[in-house]
Amino acid sequence: MTPPLTPASPRVRLAKPSVRWLRAFVAAVRRSRGLHAAWVSPPATPAAYHAYLRRLRRASHAGYFIWMRGSGELVGVVRKRRTVRMVDRTRVHLDDVEGLGTFVG
Repeated sequence: MTPPLTPASPRVRLAKPSVRWLRAFVAAVRRSRGLHAAWVSPPATPAAYHAYLRRLRRASHAGYFIWMRGSGELVGVVRKRRTVRMVDRTRVHLDDVEGLGTFVG
C-alpha cells in the first residue's frame, strides 16, 4: 500500500507555492504540456504564475506543490477552493478539491 501524502512522507514533501518556485513550476508545465493539455491549463508564463499566487492569497483558496524527496522534482499540485454557505444559522463549508470533487467540511 502506498503511504499517505503528508509533509512527513519519506517519498514526497508538500510546499506552499511561492515566487521561489516560479522557474521550476513553469518548466514543469512546459514539460508536461503534451500529457495534461486536454485536462488542465496551469499557469505557463511568469505573469500567469504571479496571478495564480495572488489568487492563493484569498482566504477561499489554498494550494500545495508536491515534490519528490529523492530527485527534488515537482510532480504535482493540489488546489482547493472553499465556499461557505449559510443554511438557517449554520455555516456549511464546501471544499472543492480539483480533480477529486467537492466535500462538506
